[in-house]
Amino acid sequence: MASGIKVSGLFIYPIKSCKGIPVERAALAPQGLLHDRMIMLVDEKGKFLSQRKAPRMALIEVDVDAALLMRPEKLECILRAPGMDAFPLRWERDAYDAYKPHSVAQIWKDQVHTEDMGDAAAEWFAMFLGISGCRLVRLREDWNRTLEDGFVENPAAHVVSLADGYPLLLTSEESMKDLNEKIPAGTPGRPLHMDRFRPNVVVCGLERAWQEDGWRRIRIGADVVFQVPKPCARCKLPNTDQTTAMVGTEPLKTLLKERKFGAEVMFGQNLVHETNAGILEVGAMVEILEEVSP
Repeated sequence: MASGIKVSGLFIYPIKSCKGIPVERAALAPQGLLHDRMIMLVDEKGKFLSQRKAPRMALIEVDVDAALLMRPEKLECILRAPGMDAFPLRWERDAYDAYKPHSVAQIWKDQVHTEDMGDAAAEWFAMFLGISGCRLVRLREDWNRTLEDGFVENPAAHVVSLADGYPLLLTSEESMKDLNEKIPAGTPGRPLHMDRFRPNVVVCGLERAWQEDGWRRIRIGADVVFQVPKPCARCKLPNTDQTTAMVGTEPLKTLLKERKFGAEVMFGQNLVHETNAGILEVGAMVEILEEVSP
């Protein structure tokens, strides 16, 4: 189905719940966008930490050369946060070693095998966030976190990074505009920015707000096809201002009125890619392959 819809933004989040990086091009890997959410912070019990419990994670900037985000073999970046010395963080792919020390971390109901990224990184995060015993870990290259989901065709054939549930998240500018118009005037920070919803792919050119609710399969660019299994259920995280780490009541308060389906509120669409390779680019056209009435 032809459309005038196109990609207006692409974002990669190398460390789960820290600042995202806007990019012009992004490579697909089996788990999602290359280097997206492959690193996360865990507490002393190995359970993942996010802005839900540590809003100040929003202030941690991951400074990396965009060219490295297109290369799978390593990631070198500089971590920056208010009042902290810059911290160099480096990961490089090693040859597979079944005996290499690893730890088991928990993300939601999943147990995943991870590699610890060292005492210095852990101390840097602990000092900035005021959380003792936390560790920075990376998903092991040899560990597959598979989808277990009734909404996806052949879920066992798909893997996901350390994202909450699906490989990618898509949002639209039209739906964000409609939401901002419904948020009461005088709300601090209004209009709210899309970064509160932490999407990977932002699109524009929709005929109407929330049109994406009806999408079931789309193509981005010439050859990358995605299933669109279900909308994204939102927690309180979007209430955190991503520039100040201050937590308010919006947009969740308005979403509860406008976008509640059953017991959940929805914003954005989860994506599952049908091929493990490809390039996404800002400006690429979006073709709707399957659509139902929302």
